[in-house]
Amino acid sequence: MTGYTLPVFAAAAAKAAIAHLFDLEITSTEVQLDLSRGDGIVTLPVESVARLDGNTALAIARSEPGNNLD
Repeated sequence: MTGYTLPVFAAAAAKAAIAHLFDLEITSTEVQLDLSRGDGIVTLPVESVARLDGNTALAIARSEPGNNLD
């Protein structure tokens, strides 16, 4: 997993938060995203997911962009 930009990790956090809100079964440490271009389905790390209230959740993804990005 190298070379992903911030929007990919933000999408991973968003997917984890939404899954938590809807009580979908995901692991608490990773989510899968279909990047469609090149890499297909990738697994990205998620540090934490929590429900803030009945309609709000927050997730934190670990950004690991690799050496090829500034």
